[in-house]
Amino acid sequence: MINKKITPRLAFFIVVGLVTMASMAKFVNTFIFRTNAAQSKVTADFAPATGTLGDSPFRIVLKPVSTAEKVSGVDVTLSIQNGTLTSWSPCKSIDEGTTPVIKPLVENIGATPRYSCVVLDKDVNLVSGLVVSGAVQCSGTAPVIISLDTVKSQVSGPVEGGLYAFNPVQNVTYTCTGAGATPTPVPSDISAEFEPTTCKGDKGSSCNYALTLKSNDGLKKISGYYVKVAFDKSILKGKAIASPASVKGLLAQVVAPTPPSAINNPPIVAPTATPIPGVLTPTVAVATPTPGSNDVTPGLIATPTVGLTATPALGTPTPTVVAGTPSPQPPKEATCSMVNTDVDNEKGIMTMLYVCDSASTDLKTSLTSTLTFDSIAEGEGTLTISEVQVVGPQALGGLYSVNKGTAKYIIGQGGGNVDVKLKLRMQGIVKKPSKRDSMQVRVGVGDGGLAEPVYKTVEFKSDDNGHFNGTASFNLPTRKDYKLLVKCEHCLQRKVCDKDAKEEEAASYSCDKGKVELKNGSNNFDLSGIVQLACDIPAGKQDGVCNSADFALVRNLLGKTDDDAIRKADLNFDGIVNAIDFSLMTAARINIADVK
Repeated sequence: MINKKITPRLAFFIVVGLVTMASMAKFVNTFIFRTNAAQSKVTADFAPATGTLGDSPFRIVLKPVSTAEKVSGVDVTLSIQNGTLTSWSPCKSIDEGTTPVIKPLVENIGATPRYSCVVLDKDVNLVSGLVVSGAVQCSGTAPVIISLDTVKSQVSGPVEGGLYAFNPVQNVTYTCTGAGATPTPVPSDISAEFEPTTCKGDKGSSCNYALTLKSNDGLKKISGYYVKVAFDKSILKGKAIASPASVKGLLAQVVAPTPPSAINNPPIVAPTATPIPGVLTPTVAVATPTPGSNDVTPGLIATPTVGLTATPALGTPTPTVVAGTPSPQPPKEATCSMVNTDVDNEKGIMTMLYVCDSASTDLKTSLTSTLTFDSIAEGEGTLTISEVQVVGPQALGGLYSVNKGTAKYIIGQGGGNVDVKLKLRMQGIVKKPSKRDSMQVRVGVGDGGLAEPVYKTVEFKSDDNGHFNGTASFNLPTRKDYKLLVKCEHCLQRKVCDKDAKEEEAASYSCDKGKVELKNGSNNFDLSGIVQLACDIPAGKQDGVCNSADFALVRNLLGKTDDDAIRKADLNFDGIVNAIDFSLMTAARINIADVK
C-alpha cells in the first residue's frame, strides 16, 4: 500500500470543490427542483361569499398572498351550475387612487364563461390585485353554484411566463330572487329590449333582432346612446348593425309672433344633451379617442368602458331681443346618426354609438336598431347587453337609468318566430301540372331596418288551380315596413311591398319601399294577383338576368323529354321542352333582370 501525504495545496482544492458542490446543490434545489409548494400563490375570493343572487354582479378578487408581489394579468374560467353568466364587467385594480392601463382580451359568456385582461404598464406600475365581476342569471329553482377552474385559470406576475399558483378555492352558492325566478326589473327611465326574444333556426340560418331603447313613461327624449351587446362567438357570428333611420336636413320650425311680454324677457331654450365617448367616473371625465382607431373604446383607459356624458352640444343660445313683429328664423340643420359601430367576432361583442345633435323638441322617445347574426354552430345561448348608457335632456346627472333585456338563440332545432306563407302564380301554368307539381323557391325579406335581405329556400307544391304554395320561416322583429322577394328556380325575382299586390298586365306591378307587416306566428300572403315571370335558367345556375344564354338553352333542348332537359328548360312543367317554353321567355323579357 502506498501512502501519500495530503499537501496543503491539495487540501485547498478539496475544500473549494466541496463548497462549489454545496452551492450548486442549493441552486438546483431552489430554482430547478422548485415545487408548487414553494411557488408564489394567489387567493381567489368571491364576493359576496353567499346570499341571494339579485341584479348586482358577483366579484372575484385575485391577489397574491404576499403583499410585496404584483399582478400583470388574469385569465379566469368558471363553471356554473343551474345558471349562466350573461355579461362581464370591466376588469379593475384593487389599488385605490391609481389609474393603470387595463385591456380586456377575452369575454365569453354562458355556463363555462371565460374572461381575461392584462395590465399594459411597466413592472413598477403593476397592480396588487385585480377584480373580475359578472352578472349571473338563474336557469331554474335550484341554487346557483359557481366554481373557479384552477386548471384553466391563470394569474401572471411581473415576469413574462411567471404564473402564480392558486390557494385552495371554495365554491360559492347563491339563491335566486323569488326562489329561482328571474329578478324583478328595477324601475328605470329607459328599457332596452330585444325582439324577438328567442331566435330558433338551423346552422347556417340568420338571427335578426330589433334592439329598441324606449322611454318607460313615453316622455323622456333620447339624444344618444352607447350599447355593447355580448354573444357566444362559438354559436353566432355577428354580421351587421343597421341604425335607426338617420335624420339629416332642415327641420322646419314654426315661428309665431312674439307676445309683448316676451319682448323684453325672451325664453331661454335648454341645450340638448349630446353623448360624447368618455369614461364613467363620479366626475364624468371625458377621454380622448385613439387616433385612427375604429373601436368605439377611446384608447386604453383604466376602466375600459365607453361612457356617454351629457355635455351640451349646442350651448345655450343667446336670445335676441326684437321690437315689433320678429322676422322668421331660418330652419335649423339637425343630424341624428350612428357615428360608430363595431362587430368583434373574436370577443363575441357588438358595439354601437348613436348621436343626435338637434333641439330637444325634435328628439324621439324611442329608437330601434337591427342586429344581424349568422348561426355557425348548434347550441343555445343568451344575447345580453353588457354595457348601455343613454343620455337625454331630462336625464338626472346626465345619464338615464336603463333596464337591460336579453334574448335567446336556439340553433339546431329549426323553425323561426315568423312564418311567411305564400301562394304564387307561375307564368304559363293555369292548372296543376301533370308531370311535376313542386319546385324550390327562394323567399327573401328586406327593408324593415335590416342591413340587407335575408333568404330561405323552401319547397313549394302546386294545388289544383296551378298555384304554388309554401312556407318560409324567419327570425325577425315584428314590423310593418318589410318587403318580400320571391324567386323560383326558373323565374326572375319579383319584389312585393304590399299584402294584396295585384297587376292587370304581366310585370306591370312594381313598388319601392316595403309596407308588408310581419307578426309572430303565421303570416299569409296571396300573391296570385301577380305573375312569376319565366326565365333565368337553369336551376342552380341562375345569374339574375334574362338573356341570350337562357334562350339558347331552350333552343338547344327543343323536343327533349329526358329528366335532365325537363329540369333545365321545361318552364310550364308539361314534360317537354318546346315552343311554348320559348314563347314564355319571350313574353317575360319585359323584365330583363331580378327586381331587388
